[in-house]
Amino acid sequence: SRGLGDVYKRQAQQSLAHCIEDNNYSVSEKLTIAINATQLINKLHAQQLIINSINGEQLFIDKAFKVEILDISLASKVSTIHKKIPHGNIENHWLNTMSPEISGRMNRPVEKQADLYSLGATLFKLFVGRYPFEYSDQMEMMHAHIAKTPQLAHHYDAQLPEQLSYILAKLLAVSYTHLRAHETSLH
Repeated sequence: SRGLGDVYKRQAQQSLAHCIEDNNYSVSEKLTIAINATQLINKLHAQQLIINSINGEQLFIDKAFKVEILDISLASKVSTIHKKIPHGNIENHWLNTMSPEISGRMNRPVEKQADLYSLGATLFKLFVGRYPFEYSDQMEMMHAHIAKTPQLAHHYDAQLPEQLSYILAKLLAVSYTHLRAHETSLH
């Protein structure tokens, strides 16, 4: 069994945020990155960890598209019921992928599904080149994550397969009932 140190070693070459900026990847390569990121999150969830901070600055990619996570300092055990309430200004790369529960403005504990939401927002940026919600005002951004449904990804890029748009939409579902029904299919 691999220990936590094995999962988090930083051997990857560049951040996912940098890869997104380059935008030199085919849909097939992006799918490989997405699958590898999902597998990494599954490994961490299998160890009963909730990451709480999935975004393009945290995920690193090597030349073979293997995905690693840089920092798990905000991670917590699944059995810990808590809410993350941000204080002061939040870095935009984190706010753009923050799940509604982490805002502290919902009456829900942060669970594994919060990581899936953040992963969905990060992968939306990978495939579309923008986040599901983009606002300069932090309160407006938090409100969007809590109360709005993002456009489907293929609305922004008609060449994306519609099925991929629906997978991203499932990851970005705020309703836990809807997300839990599809959680197993995402693994």
